[in-house]
Amino acid sequence: MKKILALTLLLAASFHAKAQISSYTDLGTKFTSEDLNGTSRFVSMGGAFGALGGDLSAISVNPAGAAVFMDSQFTGTLGYRSTEFKSNYYGTPTNSNDDYFNIQQIGVVFVNEYNSSTWSKVAFGFNYTLSTDYDNDWRAEGNSNFPTFTKSPDGESEPYLYTTGQRFLNVYEGQKNRYEFFIAADVNDQFQIGGSIISFSNDLNQNVILKEYNDDNQGNELDATLDEYLEVRSNGIALNFGLIYKPIQSVRLGLSYQTPTWYSVSEAYVKSERRFFSIDETTYVDNFDPNFFDYDLRTPSKTTASFAYIFGKKGLISVDYTYQNYSNIEYDNPYNDFNNENRFFSQNLNGVSQLRIGTEWRLKNLSLRGGYNYEQSPYKNSKSSENINRIAFGLGYNFGRVKIDLSYQNVQYDTYYDFYPQYEQVDLTKLKVNTSSILGSVSIEL
Repeated sequence: MKKILALTLLLAASFHAKAQISSYTDLGTKFTSEDLNGTSRFVSMGGAFGALGGDLSAISVNPAGAAVFMDSQFTGTLGYRSTEFKSNYYGTPTNSNDDYFNIQQIGVVFVNEYNSSTWSKVAFGFNYTLSTDYDNDWRAEGNSNFPTFTKSPDGESEPYLYTTGQRFLNVYEGQKNRYEFFIAADVNDQFQIGGSIISFSNDLNQNVILKEYNDDNQGNELDATLDEYLEVRSNGIALNFGLIYKPIQSVRLGLSYQTPTWYSVSEAYVKSERRFFSIDETTYVDNFDPNFFDYDLRTPSKTTASFAYIFGKKGLISVDYTYQNYSNIEYDNPYNDFNNENRFFSQNLNGVSQLRIGTEWRLKNLSLRGGYNYEQSPYKNSKSSENINRIAFGLGYNFGRVKIDLSYQNVQYDTYYDFYPQYEQVDLTKLKVNTSSILGSVSIEL
């Protein structure tokens, strides 16, 4: 029993040797990425608003877009999301599905007009966005035929060398919130310039349970359960600057730059292990004290170039291209504990391109919209199926001082999860993710 305890203590002693919970490399990419969330109009057009403005969520792409507003406005958005996971572990498929409701966006912009030959308009305000919704849980099961719990009750031998199966449960809870204070100005009705201060908060909880069933081929069973819990809290800050240029009446060009985000992070990690041996009908339980850890994280900057063509009052087409270099993700603390993780980022991640295309067509007070959003995987050796493809469409109706918008979005991609990172003999679990969401927004002129 002492040898069993020594082994499990060794595995739990270092934060850099977590058995199943998301690694620091996983968290670095997770805290860098953002979902396509916001107002219904923004989402239904694929988020392609860098050269358009006039929407509160467009400010997250290019803050100069606030100066496009004609009047002061409040907008609020509610969302419904359904996510399906299809896992495959050694040929055994497992399906999981969950539904969620959330507040996607709340914001307000105030517009002040001036009788100046240069400054015709100044706009400022605040917008909240559910940047990333972490809530998800999924399951996987199968048999790798590779036992990792093998010790007998006395810890002196390894008779449990046959595996009858493994089961996994992975539960995420929490969200990444984006709070943006912005100001923008219209210059000669040809340029819009703007800037914003962005505050991020990340609340992420993860609970992973692994169950492994082994035997010694003589009728004796070893049922083991490994339970890990991770709680991460972080706050970050970034700046965003942008401009929109109108060379002719029908063309809009946009350019924006968001600085790196500097996070201060705190986490708590708890682990417990349970083993049941049928040979003596005894359960051994090891509960470990929580570990607490503080560190800093810097996520990379991103640059967006945008183009839009306006067909008078009939409609428009808009395109955004965003580049963000994930290899620049960096951890830091006073003890230089993250050299391996930072080396991993620089060697295994690359620049990520995101393409957003959107269109809107107006039939009197009714607007019809569609959009496409493509985002590369940050991993150098990833497959094309791991790139994220989003399609969206929606409609809106203008009642005068009140506008109502609806949108639908579908997101599909493949990913992988490693429940046994310390064992190269065990394959990763493959996941197919399919998410559908419906948003509803109300905008009110003030």
